[in-house]
Amino acid sequence: HRSHDATVSLAVNEKVSTSMLLVDQKGALVGRSIAGERQLLKSAEGVIKEVGFCGLQTISPPFFSQVKPPMSFSIIDDYMNLLRTGASVMTWSIGDAYWEDIGTPEAVAKANRDFPGSKPSPVR
Repeated sequence: HRSHDATVSLAVNEKVSTSMLLVDQKGALVGRSIAGERQLLKSAEGVIKEVGFCGLQTISPPFFSQVKPPMSFSIIDDYMNLLRTGASVMTWSIGDAYWEDIGTPEAVAKANRDFPGSKPSPVR
């Protein structure tokens, strides 16, 4: 994040969804694809690939002065606006690490089935 002097860095993976981020070969965010329609907002270096956003992000302090209220419902919209201003938004891949969107009770149940984890120790 710091070595790229990025305003924001986003964790990404190869999981497909209806809204994908467009990333160049250096890992810079250059746009997005919604339901297959690409919006390229910044020049790309090399090949562009589509990746999924994992919800993890590193945000530098300048972000808070660059994004004006009201914030968007989806913070990705604010990141797209940053691209339009020339800000650096980078990505990093989580590779094949387990990741699951747990935005609904059904998704939480699925995540618990897929990865039950450990049970807490009893209180003594």
